[in-house]
Amino acid sequence: MMNNDSTADGTDPATGPFDIRKAPLPDREIKRLYLDSLERYSNYTADLWEEWPEADHAGYFGNGISHGNEGIRANGATAFVHALLYKERKNLELTELSADELKRKAIAAIRYSAMTYVTGDYPTVDGSKWGADGWHHRQTSLWASTVGLAAWLIWDELTVETRESVEAMMAAEASEFVEKNPYSGLEYDTMAEENAWGTTSPALAANMFPDHEQSDAWREAALQHMMNSLSTAVDAKDDTVVDGRAVSEWIESHNIHPDYTLENHGFFHPDYASVAPMYLGDSSVFFGLASNPVPGAATHHVFDMWELLQNITTATGEWAYPSGLDWSLHSYENVSYLAWLATYFDDPVARTLESREIQYAAKRQRINDNGRFVGDSAPDDGSEGFYRDAVSARRIGFAYLHHKLWGADDDAVPYEDFAERCTGRRNSPTSGSSFTGRPPSSPPHRGSTTSWETSLRRASHI
Repeated sequence: MMNNDSTADGTDPATGPFDIRKAPLPDREIKRLYLDSLERYSNYTADLWEEWPEADHAGYFGNGISHGNEGIRANGATAFVHALLYKERKNLELTELSADELKRKAIAAIRYSAMTYVTGDYPTVDGSKWGADGWHHRQTSLWASTVGLAAWLIWDELTVETRESVEAMMAAEASEFVEKNPYSGLEYDTMAEENAWGTTSPALAANMFPDHEQSDAWREAALQHMMNSLSTAVDAKDDTVVDGRAVSEWIESHNIHPDYTLENHGFFHPDYASVAPMYLGDSSVFFGLASNPVPGAATHHVFDMWELLQNITTATGEWAYPSGLDWSLHSYENVSYLAWLATYFDDPVARTLESREIQYAAKRQRINDNGRFVGDSAPDDGSEGFYRDAVSARRIGFAYLHHKLWGADDDAVPYEDFAERCTGRRNSPTSGSSFTGRPPSSPPHRGSTTSWETSLRRASHI
């Protein structure tokens, strides 16, 4: 199919096979590619849908259990995707699901999650409720906020009963962080990600329910956890004022090294160095959706971390992994992080890399030919596969919202200039790693990485 958004060579990335373009896609084309990828994902999840007989108009994607990533987390992410597609239905061209079906499943999945939360009247299919006092309580802020966002996007379509159930869920989850101190962890297992998770529910609740008596307290809790996500030792002595308070007055933790590397799973882990600020970007979306200014706390050390990660970025938009990787390669899950940097911060390097990464993600999805993003590298056996694809879909949905809220200039760093920047050597003694890039004039573009004195004590090469 050809239309006005087709590329110069007549290939339309949103509708058919395509080659990866070095020149960044225009903003409108990136948004269309995001929606198309989510549409394909929604078609994949049709076979994962289960009606729930315990309550009217309720159901879930996946296994529906109270713990683990295949349950509430994946269900909420998929509810969010369906709600977003329904809200943006006028921009869809390829969907095999009707608008009514998108809405029906979004509402039913929202109802299941809210009704089985600790404030609800029902247990999940495994006999337990979920929420702040249950299993994996550090992460349930993320789960609840994703369900809450799905509800917010289609709020006018929800019954009073469903709205009240969602509000009770969000109020309870957000209030947990009013009294909960931020976590601290430096060696082996950073708490940056956990604190970033903790920003999401209070940030969403404060913006979604501004007239609630706890709204100000939720906002304060969100800012407190934002400031303590990418916290360094020097922050404890920093008198710079952020959101009305000196940095040192906010800080209760130490989660990243002086050079802005961090450790997770026992080694310098670029995935977690990006997901912590990525979730700060998610919380920023909640402020944007309410037409409220993004607090300065949401950006604390975000750009410092980005200046580090640029040095270990490959041409696909993925990271080089100086200490190796214990997740799937080529999952292309940085898109919402790069989208935040490209739009809100107007960063031209992120603009280039986001365009490349979403193209690679979309191309891999089409190679899988079933709507999955990760595919067989995360087996679709009910224990891991759906969860990994749901995570990818959620992040693509947030990337789309970043573009919708902040837009993106078409200015970007040309690919060749970016590749030239990746030459030279960068050492990180605090994380025990090194990256050496080779110039693009020596194709294929390669580099080498080395790690030492981490718990894994291994070297890797790209």
